Amino acid sequence: MKRNPFRKEGDAFYVLLVVGAAALAVIAVTAVLGGEAGAILGLILICAAIVIVFRWTREAIGADEE
Repeated sequence: MKRNPFRKEGDAFYVLLVVGAAALAVIAVTAVLGGEAGAILGLILICAAIVIVFRWTREAIGADEE
């Protein structure tokens, strides 16, 4: 049986940490660089967080129940 990665609190917390870290990085970069450079780097960081969560979710769904 395949497992649902969002049934366990630890798995959901991992996703929250990745998204939260990306959001904090965007805020910090925008504060330091400001303007367009901050927005572009922030967009890159958000895209990286989305890719990390997507890959982790795809791998976790394919894993068997523990």
